[in-house]
Amino acid sequence: TLGRTEKLSESRSTPPPALYDCLVLGFNIIQSELWLGKDEEEVDEETLSAWHNSTLMALENFKLFTSLRSAWPKYPLDEYYHRIAINANVLMLSGQLDPATHLDYATHLATMTRKSRTFYTIPLVGHVAILTTLVDYKCPLKLICSWAFPNLFPSEWNDPNCIQEFPTAIDFVGNGEKEQEYSIMYLNISKPFEDINLTTPSSSNVRSISGDCTIKDVNTRI
Repeated sequence: TLGRTEKLSESRSTPPPALYDCLVLGFNIIQSELWLGKDEEEVDEETLSAWHNSTLMALENFKLFTSLRSAWPKYPLDEYYHRIAINANVLMLSGQLDPATHLDYATHLATMTRKSRTFYTIPLVGHVAILTTLVDYKCPLKLICSWAFPNLFPSEWNDPNCIQEFPTAIDFVGNGEKEQEYSIMYLNISKPFEDINLTTPSSSNVRSISGDCTIKDVNTRI
């Protein structure tokens, strides 16, 4: 996450709002009230290490986060901790491919607040829908801004029809211009899964790619 944030920051021409990428704010909330479940005891490092080693995808060094646990100044929890505000207005944007909060779980949670919530599913998006703004899909950002601050943003930003702008199929081959642009940025290859010889830029570290999609002599760090 830290490395990805740095890469995205380098690719932007203008910096994001102060709280948008604020790791301190994120750590403060996570360490204070999200790290442990309700009535859960502290988890020792040996157990965390076992969990880390059993996962398919994780940070290379999970201690970047756990080392802060004991020293971080946590704020006190109030009587609303782990309670659902069923009567409060809630905007929910759920990514269809969210690996952390699965769509079926988010949908179930939405039914508990159906009297006061607005719920949208964003196609083919992961855990943080607003990050699609970085690749020019601004619909989640517009929905959030117009919902939270209706007097500050155009009323048309509240139109959920903008969700139709999102693709509904994953372009693994990279036929689209935008897909090729971001594939080059993150994978150093214009069409990562094409079933014929790929065209790579002169600056690429990929030396040769065979027709059966076997990548040879790759020196690219992702």
